[in-house]
Amino acid sequence: MDITKATTIAEFRAFRALLDEMAAWDAFETGTRGYDSEALLRICYSDGAEALQEQFSQPGAALFLSRHEGQVVGCAGYSDLSAGIAEVEKVFVRPSARGLGAGAALVRTVLTGMTDSNYLRARLETAEFMAEAIGLYRRFGFQVCPAFRAPMGDLGPMTVFMERELQDARKAQHGPMAHPT
Repeated sequence: MDITKATTIAEFRAFRALLDEMAAWDAFETGTRGYDSEALLRICYSDGAEALQEQFSQPGAALFLSRHEGQVVGCAGYSDLSAGIAEVEKVFVRPSARGLGAGAALVRTVLTGMTDSNYLRARLETAEFMAEAIGLYRRFGFQVCPAFRAPMGDLGPMTVFMERELQDARKAQHGPMAHPT
């Protein structure tokens, strides 16, 4: 698994293609639970490659791509949320690449990037149906926390907020997920 920081517009276009796959799955799952999937797509998945490049090229932000056999198979990023706190964002691994360790490698890289950027805490927002992702986050020390912002639209009942301290982020590089399971 090769993890690289996205910097070029071509890399952000590859990221946008991953987001299209993530959006379709997320909208389907959200819709089957009776929530407004159109609002989800409009709010979370409408930015183009150029806007995403601008967002993740800011100081204190980064986006990483995971490649397997030369193909982009996953992504994860982080950006500034508030003083000393960064948000983990856009974590996705294509179904065909799951089980290869891409998710763990991406989360590990994001946590290291956050620590290197001098953040003290990491937060994220996910959905209760994303059980595999929640399990991955828990293995990296994230715990459920109170909402740090209002949930989007009508999604409050299925929104899960998580956080962790970053003082141990470097230990995560050698922790239980250092090797794919």
